[in-house]
Amino acid sequence: MLTRFPQNKLISYFDYFKKERIVIYPNLSGLILGVFVFFCFLISIFYENNFALLISIIIFSIFFISIIISNQNLSNIDLILSDDFLIQSEKKNSIQINMFNNSRIKKLNIKFYIDKEFKGNFDLELNNNLLDLNFFKEKRGLITLNYLELKSDFPFGVINTFRKFQINKTIYVYPNPNRQNLGLINNFKIEKNPQNHEEFDGVDLYKIGDNLSKIAWKQSIGKNKKYIKSFKSNHSIEDKVLDLDQYPNIDFEELLSSVTFIFIQYFKLKKNISLKHKDQIFKLTNKKSSLNKILKYLSYVQN
Repeated sequence: MLTRFPQNKLISYFDYFKKERIVIYPNLSGLILGVFVFFCFLISIFYENNFALLISIIIFSIFFISIIISNQNLSNIDLILSDDFLIQSEKKNSIQINMFNNSRIKKLNIKFYIDKEFKGNFDLELNNNLLDLNFFKEKRGLITLNYLELKSDFPFGVINTFRKFQINKTIYVYPNPNRQNLGLINNFKIEKNPQNHEEFDGVDLYKIGDNLSKIAWKQSIGKNKKYIKSFKSNHSIEDKVLDLDQYPNIDFEELLSSVTFIFIQYFKLKKNISLKHKDQIFKLTNKKSSLNKILKYLSYVQN
């Protein structure tokens, strides 16, 4: 009596097989060469021609070796991807993927395709390989990545090898940052010199570890002791908030480009600011993840 194979295990098995299998097939050159081998074999049989038999054996050996090497060239490869990708519009970008070569041999002449679009030709060294795949998108938005395909005709160019990885990842394309709307940018007073945010607050006795560039020389010479200047920040305690809904007269795409510029500059200057839109609020901190979260939102937000 046959035992029933659990349905969930059966589905997992076929999903694994679909993802991991390597497809090997002859290309056009291989088919032509195969026809030639067939005729050589027929000649060797009907005309008892040993030379034709020798040629057919040699070419058949090439086919057999190509199949073995082609299979090895795409086997024992693991794909490691980050959760999401973030790139800038109107600019040539690259996303990085990790391909781990678990075998003991170098993988040669592998063509990479994402959703059937050619992205580059690479060799894979042993262990971890960090590869850059190029992307360009003129406007902000989302790019869905479904499949990564590896193809190879190594070593003799007569056998094609194919392997597909299901990735299901998203590329967030954020607006190109620019300073077109100077009025909006000036409202947020982006200053590159951090000392513009400090004002003189007196002098203190020098302590080990204090910044020597802030020594108050006049007081130090007069009192024969080291004094340093102290400053206090004139930042307002309350963080700035940029509300997208407050600028209905600015073209929305232009607004997003200026907002992107503002938030990138604030992050570089280590200044806090928040983005508000409808019921959404995002706070920018000194952590890169906070900036990435805002840029992702700007890539798909609608007015």
